[in-house]
Formats: sequence, C-alpha cells, structure tokens
Amino acid sequence: MAAPNGRLLGRIAVQAKLITMDQLAEATRQQGRSGARLGDIFVGNGWVTPEQLEKLLEIQRKLLAEHAATRALEREAPSPPPQAQAAWPGETQVFHEPPVVDTDARAATPPGPPGAPGPVSEAPG
Repeated sequence: MAAPNGRLLGRIAVQAKLITMDQLAEATRQQGRSGARLGDIFVGNGWVTPEQLEKLLEIQRKLLAEHAATRALEREAPSPPPQAQAAWPGETQVFHEPPVVDTDARAATPPGPPGAPGPVSEAPG
C-alpha cells in the first residue's frame, strides 16, 4: 500500500498533468511489488524528470507543512463559549441561566428582565 505522502505526491503529479491516472495506478502497483518510492518510479519510467520530481516534492512539503500548521492551530484554539455557538448559520443561540432556587422557601424564582424587582419576601418583624 502506498504511504500517505506517496498518495499526495501522486495526486499532485496528476493535477500538474505530469502523469495520468492510469500511470499513477501503474506506479502504485509497481510500488506494491518493489517497495520503491513513488517519485523514483515516476522518474524510472520516464514519466517525469528528476527536476520535475524535485518541484513535486517541494509542493508536497509545503502542503504538508500548511496542513500541520492548520491542525496545530485547531488544537490550540479555544472552543467558543456556549453563548456564542450558532444554532444555525447566521444565528446566535442564547442560553439562559437556570432558575434561582430559594432553598428557604423551596420556591423557584426565574430571573426577570433587567431592572425588574426581585422576589418579594417578608420583612423581619
């Protein structure tokens, strides 16, 4: 089986129109039999020049570095707080605080709008 980097190199070579999908399939079969590196197979079959292979490898290295950097940033980025998570694209889902429970009166008092008076309690007498 081809190594992940070899599969990437093959896709880059096909996208650059240096080899065909049929040639990539053949090179993969040859790699399975011989264990040779895919780029060496491309050159050995005369499909790409050593200079073209170097350019392909340079592109592959850049793509792998970009991918690694992106993954590192994703791991380091904190998750947004629940209030900022969107329910649907373009919407913000609002999470309300749970009701405040008065353990003395055993009554639940939901929070009111800003500026509204709190729960009524008897004044000490």
